[in-house]
Amino acid sequence: MPNISSPKPLNIGIFGGSFNPIHLGHVLLAVATSQTRNLDKVILVPVYKHAIKKDLLPFKDRVAMCKLAVSSFSKGGGNGG
Repeated sequence: MPNISSPKPLNIGIFGGSFNPIHLGHVLLAVATSQTRNLDKVILVPVYKHAIKKDLLPFKDRVAMCKLAVSSFSKGGGNGG
């Protein structure tokens, strides 16, 4: 029987925040963490509601801004990877 090895598990970082709006500091932190911690992927997770901040931009707009902000850095061509 052939020896079939399991694929290497991915190292994934989760970066949560309001991203209202996302800015260069957020992007640089995600990129630097990915590189220094040898992460395969960093996933940005905007909060839907914030316990303190009440004047958030619409959630779908903040998600779109996050995707756009990291699209040139992502390994997968802008799909969060």
